[in-house]
This record gives sequence, C-alpha cells and structure tokens, in this order.
Amino acid sequence: MSTKPKEPAAEILGYKLEQRIGSGGFGEVWSVEGPGGLKKALKIVYGFHDEKRAQAELKALDRVKSLRHPFLLSLERIEVFEGQLIVVTELADASLADHFNSYVSRGEPGIPRDEMLRFMANAAEALDFLSNEKSLQHLDVKPENLLLVGSHVKVADFGLMKDLKAASQSLMQGMTPAYAAPELFDGAPAPSSDQYSLAIMYCEMISGVRPFPGTTPAQLAAQHVHGKPNLRPIPRGDHAAVARALSKDPNVRYPSCMAFVDDLRKQRRTVRIARRRTESRNGGGSETLIYSNEDSSRLDMTEMVSDGALPFQSDSMVAIEPPNCDGSSSKIHPTLVITIGQTANRVGQKFKAKLLMRTGDNEAAPSIRSLFIDSDRKDLARLEAASNDSVSSLETIETPLRKPEDYRARAEVHLGWLSRRWIYNVPRTLQTEGLRPLGRLVFADYFSTICDRLEEVIDEFTKAENLARTADKLSMNPGDVESPRVYIVSSISGGVGSGMMLDLAYTVKLLLAEKGIKHDHVTGVLLHSTYQRTRDPGLSSANAFAFLTEMRHFNEQGYPGDSNLGIPEFDEEGPFQHTYYTELGDDLNQSDFDAKLDEVAEYISLAATTRCSEFFEACRASELEMNHFALRTMGVATTMAGDEKQREALVGKLCQKLIQRWSGVGNDEEDDPAMLAEAILSQLDVEESGIRKRVQAEVVRFRIEDQQQILQAARESAHDSAELNRMLDGVYGDWSEDTVGISGANTTELRKAMDQFLTIDPVAGEFMVTKACYRMLNLDNLCLGAVEATAANLGHRFRGWLTNIARDLDETRNRINSLVEVIAHCQSPDAEMDQSEDFLERHLVQLCAERETEFVKRISREFVQIILNDLQPIDTVVAQVKMNLQMVASEYFDTSDAFDLEHGTNTFDPQRLLLDQVEAKLDVMAEKVERSIFHSLISPEGGFQHVLTDYSILRYNLPNQMRAAAQQVICSVNERLSVEEMIREHDIAPEQLFQWMTGLINEAKPLVNDCGGQMRLLLGMPTQSGETRLPQLIEVNCRLKNTVVNGTDGKVAICFEADDVSLAAVAFRLLVKRPDAVELVKRIHTRDDIDWTSLDDLL
Repeated sequence: MSTKPKEPAAEILGYKLEQRIGSGGFGEVWSVEGPGGLKKALKIVYGFHDEKRAQAELKALDRVKSLRHPFLLSLERIEVFEGQLIVVTELADASLADHFNSYVSRGEPGIPRDEMLRFMANAAEALDFLSNEKSLQHLDVKPENLLLVGSHVKVADFGLMKDLKAASQSLMQGMTPAYAAPELFDGAPAPSSDQYSLAIMYCEMISGVRPFPGTTPAQLAAQHVHGKPNLRPIPRGDHAAVARALSKDPNVRYPSCMAFVDDLRKQRRTVRIARRRTESRNGGGSETLIYSNEDSSRLDMTEMVSDGALPFQSDSMVAIEPPNCDGSSSKIHPTLVITIGQTANRVGQKFKAKLLMRTGDNEAAPSIRSLFIDSDRKDLARLEAASNDSVSSLETIETPLRKPEDYRARAEVHLGWLSRRWIYNVPRTLQTEGLRPLGRLVFADYFSTICDRLEEVIDEFTKAENLARTADKLSMNPGDVESPRVYIVSSISGGVGSGMMLDLAYTVKLLLAEKGIKHDHVTGVLLHSTYQRTRDPGLSSANAFAFLTEMRHFNEQGYPGDSNLGIPEFDEEGPFQHTYYTELGDDLNQSDFDAKLDEVAEYISLAATTRCSEFFEACRASELEMNHFALRTMGVATTMAGDEKQREALVGKLCQKLIQRWSGVGNDEEDDPAMLAEAILSQLDVEESGIRKRVQAEVVRFRIEDQQQILQAARESAHDSAELNRMLDGVYGDWSEDTVGISGANTTELRKAMDQFLTIDPVAGEFMVTKACYRMLNLDNLCLGAVEATAANLGHRFRGWLTNIARDLDETRNRINSLVEVIAHCQSPDAEMDQSEDFLERHLVQLCAERETEFVKRISREFVQIILNDLQPIDTVVAQVKMNLQMVASEYFDTSDAFDLEHGTNTFDPQRLLLDQVEAKLDVMAEKVERSIFHSLISPEGGFQHVLTDYSILRYNLPNQMRAAAQQVICSVNERLSVEEMIREHDIAPEQLFQWMTGLINEAKPLVNDCGGQMRLLLGMPTQSGETRLPQLIEVNCRLKNTVVNGTDGKVAICFEADDVSLAAVAFRLLVKRPDAVELVKRIHTRDDIDWTSLDDLL
C-alpha cells in the first residue's frame, strides 16, 4: 500500500482532512472535522500497521489510552485504516514550538520566563503522573510535543513511551537527539530521563539557544554523554537548577520534574532599590528619608556634606523580637571565607585561628576553607609567619601589579574599561596604594589564577565525605553539599579589595553554577574604618562611597559582565544575597583596630561553624521578604576564660605540665636507679622477697619430703649401716643436683615481664622519659642478658649451698646411725623413733635457717648490682633527653607573665572566674593531651623513644602537635563551662550580673545605629553550659528580648543581627565625616565603560 502523504478534503474513518499541521519521518498530523462538526487532530503513522514502527507506537498508545490527566492530551480513537495506524486526539491551539516562534518573530529571544515556568509546571505535573503512577517515561519531550490548549500546555505524542520495568530494546530509533538524556543513547531510560529533556527545552524556549549546540546525531550524542552544557544564555539564577537537571548521572537529578520546576521558581530573586520616598515608615526602613532641603531637584553634594550632618533625617535602629530557635536544627554547610587585602586578611587569619583552636588540625574540618588575596607579597608572608600555622601558602593568592611597561604593551586589553591614566601611573611599589581601579586591574591580571584556585577549593569543600568529617569534628549535623556558604570579606576603604570584590562575587557565582551547585548563599562583609596609620582618610571614605554606589548599581540594573574575562551578564541579580556593612571606627590605634577585626572574625565563626548558625539563618530569611535592597550589619561582644594572652599562656602551661610528667618531675621513684632496679627485679620475680620465697619453698620440701625418706631408710636398714649410708648419699646427691626451679623462668617469660615493665601506656598516662630511654637503648636486652646468665648459674650456686648443708649433716648422719642401733635394740622402738624424728627435724630446720638468710641477701644484692651496672651507662642519655624536652618547654611554651590576674580580689571578673574553672582541670587535660599526642604523633612515628631522639620531630612536629592537641582539649573543656556554676560558687550579686551584661550589650551594638534598620539579639552560651538566669535578666532589666543558643566554643556571646539598614544613610554618613572625599569619588570608579548611577540619585 502507498504511504505517500494525504491530500486535503480526503476522509478517513469519517474525519475530513482540513490542514496538515505537522509531519515527520514517521507520519503526519492533520486537523480534521469529525462527526457533528467537532474539530480534532488525526495522526497517520507511516507504514503498515503490523510493521515494527507502527507496532511500537500502538504498544505505547495501549499503555496510555486509559490514563486521564488534565495535562495529558486525550486520546479519542485508535484504528487501522487501509493498513495504516490512525490516532485521533483533541485538537490543540498550537505547539510550544509555534508559540516560541511567535515571540522570536517579534524580536524577542524566546518565551518570557514567568510564562514558560507556568508551561513547565503543566508539563512537569503530567510527566510526574506518568512516572509515579505507571512507571512510564515519555522519552520524546520537546517543544513540538507540548501542545497549547487555552492557557495551558498538554503533553502529546506518546510514540516512544516506555515502561521502565520492561524497557530493554534500543531507543535510538525514533528519539530526538537534541533533547535526549545521556542514558537513552545506551538504551537505559531512567525515572529522570524526561526531566533532562524538560531542562533542555526550558533553556531553548527562554533564550533561543540549546545547552548543547551539536547539529548531527553523533555530535549531540557525544555532547550529551560527555560535554558540559552552555548555560550562559539563560538567567544566572537558573544555572544551579538547570545544571542539576542536566546531570549526567540520573541519580543526581531532582526526584521529580515538579521539584525541578519548583527550584526554578525559587532560584532567582529580583533585587531592586526602593526609589525616592518621602513618606516615613514606622520601625525604621531602608530608604526612609525625610529631606531637610526643600528643593532636592538640584543638589550640590559638596555643600550638603560640608554642613557636618546628613542631608536627610533617618530613623534610629530599633530592637525587634528575635526568632524562636535553640540551635538544635543547625547544620554545617560547606563554607568558604575569602578575604581580600590586608585588613580583611587579618580577619581571615583570626577566623582560621579560632577554627584551629577547636579542631586542633587544619585538615580536620576540610569543608571549611579560606582564601587570602592581596597585592602585597610581603604582607601575605607576614600573615603566614604570624599565624602559628593556621594559614598556609596554599591558601594565599598573590596579585601584585605588573610593571607599567607591561600594561602599555598590551593596553588594548584593558582600555575598554580602564582609563589610560591608570596604566601610565602604576605605583613603583607595584601595589594598588588605595586606588580602586588598580584593584580591579590586578583582578583582571590574575583572573585565571583566582578561578583555578577557587575551582580547586569548590571541588574539595563540597565533597560529601569532607562535609561528614567536618560535621563530626564540630559536633553538628551536615547540611546540603550543594548549598555552600561563601563569605567574601574586604575593606571597601582600600584599593585591592574595594576594586575587585564585586567582580569576584560574580565570579564565585559563575563557578558554582557551572558545577551545578547553588550560588544563592554568597554573603558580602564590607569593612570600613580609618586608623592612625591610614595615609589618606579622605581617600578611604571616597573608596567606600564609590564601592557602595557601584554595588547599588549592580543590584538595581544587573551586572553587565566582562567579555575579556569571560564573565557573563547577571540579569537583575546583585553580587550578594546578604550584604553586611561593618563600621569599625575612626582613628583607631592598633590594639583597638585588632579588637574590632576579632569581632568580625568571631561573628563569621559563630554564624558559619557553630550551632548559633540557626539563629543567623532565621534572621537572614526575613530579608528575602523585603521588596527593596538594604544593608545588614552586626555587632559582637564576648566573655570567655581569660583574655587572648592568657588563653595562649594556658596552652603553654598545659604543654609544660605534660613535659614535666614525661620528665618524671615529682616522681622520685623513676629517677632513682636503685629503686628502678628493684622495680625491674620485681617484674621478674627475682628480687629479695622472690628469691626468699623460692628458697624457702625448697627448704620446706626438704623438711617434709626428704627427711621422711631418710627416716624411712633408717627404719628399713636398722641392721645394715652400709646400706643406710648408701641410701643417705643417694638422697643428698639427688637433692643437691636439683636446680629447684630457681632458673625456671625461661627467656620468653623474662622478656614478657621486662616488656610489660617498659611499655608506655597512654591510657594509664605513663609516658616517661626514663622508661623511653631504657627501651630506646635496648635496656631490656641488657637486663635480660644479665638476668638470664645469673638465673642459669643460680641453680648451681643453690646446689652448692645444699651440699654444704649436707656436709653439715655429717653429725646428723652419725646421730642417725646411733639411732638405728637404738631402734634395733629398743624395747619401745616407736617411742625411740619419734624422738629421732624430732631431733632430726629440729636439726634440719636450724641448719637451713642459718644458711637461708645469708644466701638470700647475697643473691639479691648480686641481682640489684647487675641491674645497676646496666643502668649506669644511660644516665647521660636520660639527662640529655630531659634537657631537650625542657628546651622545647621554654622555647615554645613560655608562660612568663601569663597569669597576672590578681586572684583573690573582691572585684567581679567573669573572665578570671571562668579561667579558674579551666585551670582546675589542668591535670585531667594533660592526660587527654597525652592520649591525643600518642595517636597523632608518637604511635605513627614508631614510639616515644624515636620522637625523643629525632631532632626534627622534637623541635618542630612535637611542639606543633602538642599545641594543637592542647588547644583542642582546652576548647572542649571551655564548651563545658557553666556560667550558672560560676554564679553559685562565687555568690555573684544580681547587680554585678546586670553590669556584666550591660557592658557586653553596649559593646556589641553596631556603630551604624543611626541609619534605620532593626536588630535582633542573640545570647550565645557554651555548648554544654545548661540553663542560666542571664536571658531573663537581659529581658527584664535591659528590656531586650533575646534568643539563647547553647552553641559557642566556651564563650558568653552577645550578638546583634541587624537588617533593613539604609544604604543612602550609610553612604552619605561616610562623606559627612570626610567632606574632602566628594571630589574623589567620580574619579575612582573601577570601570569607565559603565554609566554609573549618579551620586545625588541616591537621594
């Protein structure tokens, strides 16, 4: 039969063909008029109905014909007409491909995103219905097979549909390679295969570009199976969701198509700046400004800021009710802290130090990573040197400027965005010298290096096994590896950080999205301050103001990208999800400046690595409900056991105590060789008492056993003295030849006893220098050799002693002979015999007693002298090792001037009282450090004796391992500190507690408290501190509601988390302080190719 296309006006099964609306290699589709004038769609499958192609479609239709769903195109009739398979369905208005083409014809890139998401939801619901209810996959999801019916789309064309439970044949024939999931090319459809096709279609419909550009089936197959999708044409907010749906591994995709669509709906949050407002908002708003200048249409910036006051009125920050949480639901996420420039890098260093104090090892929490970026090589080197190994060279990125001639030679690369004057005025120091455009220039210079390092970190810190290790180390639950937290910290007052921070934020988002990882938790921490070493405070304020205007511009209008660097546009997406502005203060001295930086590091530590994170996540979630962009800010104040100097000294004191334990300080027995010899002999059971017991045992055996033989012989040989003498000689001879068990301790037993004595047991806390020296100098072999030789000869000497006793018994022999004669002639032989036995026993006992004491003492002295002789040569070695340990103690753990607090004063000092709690546990902590050192260093290095004699280990590895273990043990003890116990033990008055809390609250309040906003209060307590009266005291006496979380590493922390802070108020606050900065602002924008928002537009 002919399979050529049909012509209009023909009839099939009573349906009149009107218009061909689609055709392909397997058939054609017509709009038809059916009985009663109803419009339908009729599909004619090419070939005979019993051919493979038609049979496959008929089989698929049989699976779906009984299914009913509002977003599945309804099947109305399946027939065979003239040998061909005919399928009648409801008639749609158009296909999704037609709808897309209508937008393209009007000059649009594709279907608007919001409209497309509605269509996606319809299709996802139908596809999930097929998958969940019937275990079916459509396997041909494409725009031509999604049909518009009214305002919805319906899934149509079920010719390739497969039952996953029975799918076995190849799928290559009939599928559309442009939309096919990788597993389909292997003939192995998965429950998420349709989701993959849906994601391809979504990209194409909103942008006009498919993620894989291949044009032939072979190209497309290779790209689907091995290639990386191009997601740059679609909005950046969609990258993470689409990348996951396009994963090569079906198991990594979303659990359902609707889950994919739901994530797309949540991914992009449009950020907009609230425009000029003249009305006031209660409670403080982001841009709640009441102008003090009646004519604001023409504003003179210099004149405004020269008045020394803001050109508008702004509300003060108000306290609101904090979230209700206790930290029990907190999770640890992969966390990356990126710091840029000298100021921020010191924050990063302090953050790393705090983490190291808790973990004891830089590698113990592999999902918490840091990167330090600076153009100043020397400052990065100083940072590493001063960090006590918390910062490594692998975490630093040097970005010095190149020489001016290098830039002039390739000026065309930068002149698209950078003014020529900057290229010709590169400072001789090759540092940015506080100039923002040069900060972006070094970012461009080292863009590839920065990206490579970031990719390495992202790959590592998002591994599931690394997150599990980190969570276990920090005693928290692991979060989502695909939802990392990134903190980018920089001073916006300088050149390098202020110049590159915004571009770096978009670069981080790009790299995360390209790996299919969510990028919606990138947080910016903006620092501003001037301290006494600042060369140009006016430039600092100008830099900060310029940075804020650029950030506002990107939040409002999106990021234009950079074609030279390969950074795409970010449509209506700001650089940060949350932006913290932290004013540290002005004209600070170095000590105060360091204290402020420590507060920032403490905040990041609390928010990212402790159970307090639940509080901060809850506070930040409220920002997503705002319809305008605003800044956040924070403030932290803490009390913990001692100040920083005392805490470091406590580490030293703990390590010194451990060294004293090892050196035997206070243990006289170990340092006395004679007493040690006695101890060794005791282990071998050959000390004086042991020898005495053995000899006495033999004497008793003689008295009980052998004298019975002698007396029995006397009875039996009463008339034959010669026979009697022969028998007596035999008894004495056998007796004197017996080794009597004195040498009975064999070599194996001796070695076992010696080894037991010299074994260092970390559980029992028995690391001792002397013992270690004995073992490392093979004292066990020396002693064993001597003991074995002595024991071997002991039997011979004992036999000699017994022989002497036998000689002394000549008189006894004569008396026995006399007794024999008496026995022979006595009328009362039994009575005479009793007398003879008594006499003989008394005589034997007397002789043995006389010899026993002298013999035992002599043998014991010989054994002790043997041991002492062997101990003598190692005295020098022991002394040298102890001296080396003391050198380590004094050089690495100096505790001079450490504890200068005046104990016993009546002044309430919570730092001192908490420190007292920790110091009271010093002995227990030393034992814990010892166990940790054994497992981390001593055992892997082959034993304590090797550690003590290897110079490099003794001088470098041992101090570092001791310090790390001590820090971790102290941190563990700190987590168990009890504030309530401190209050009870020292009978602290309520007014003292109030004074303490008030001081912390005032210290923690953000400096930016006159720029509107609202703040919430956290009271962080040590992890296992239990309940305390402090929350109620703060709420009642200070009138501040607070959330309590037992989750700090031993601190009592007061933290204010503030949001809805006015960007305009903050920006102009900068210029009011430094009016001379106004003229600088426009000249230090980072890019000349962007028409930046004007300064007065902030009003």
